[in-house]
Amino acid sequence: MFLLKKIMGEILSPLPLSLIFCFAGLYLLWYTRRQTRGKVLVTIGVSTLALFSFTPVADLLLKPLERSYSVLEAKAAGSAKFVVVLAGGQNSDSSVPIASRLSSDTLKRLIEGVSIWRQLPAAKLVLSGGKGFDEQAEATTMGEVLAGLGVNLGDLVSEVASNDTRNQARNVKAIVGTNEFILVTSAYHVPRATRLFRIEGLHPAVAPVGHLVKGPQWTNPGTYFPNGSALQRTERAFHEFLGLAWSLVSL
Repeated sequence: MFLLKKIMGEILSPLPLSLIFCFAGLYLLWYTRRQTRGKVLVTIGVSTLALFSFTPVADLLLKPLERSYSVLEAKAAGSAKFVVVLAGGQNSDSSVPIASRLSSDTLKRLIEGVSIWRQLPAAKLVLSGGKGFDEQAEATTMGEVLAGLGVNLGDLVSEVASNDTRNQARNVKAIVGTNEFILVTSAYHVPRATRLFRIEGLHPAVAPVGHLVKGPQWTNPGTYFPNGSALQRTERAFHEFLGLAWSLVSL
């Protein structure tokens, strides 16, 4: 089921989905007499790819996810016993420096988590993330990065068995119990993560980080041209909306 979910998530992402329309249309144009259908499919594919690559469209899709929760206030963190950081991807290639093995999302979450944790001397820092398709658990790599920065490993709790957000919620529950805790994850991931944690009966204070949608730069020419950065943000939005939908039908 985990593998099927990942495959379907990739197929239904904007780029593969647009290319499916394009290739289906090209097949009809080259190898059949269904010229009109072929032209329609190619037009849909190219148009959707261009549309999803525009900054305003990407931001329109992603902003509702990222701004669903405000930035954590200091007073909300005061009584927390745990700071939980959810991993967001890695590639444990031993030929690159340890910090380079973590995705940019994971690094941002980790930095924010440590920053909050240092303000709470009595709290434990929980690193959550299993192997997924990698050779080493994400939480293990995160711990190695922190060890290199001088963080005492005795202050860390590593959850290395989860392979998705739902399992992270279940496994974190076994660690934090009924204690108050802060959940650190990417801003776009907050709605899905909080929903899955609430299903487990947990109600964390949320610390969104790594916001991708910021104030518009209308004087920047790049805003008016399709670009890879915008397409990537659209893909993040699609991934999260699909994840939210999956959480509704797979309970």
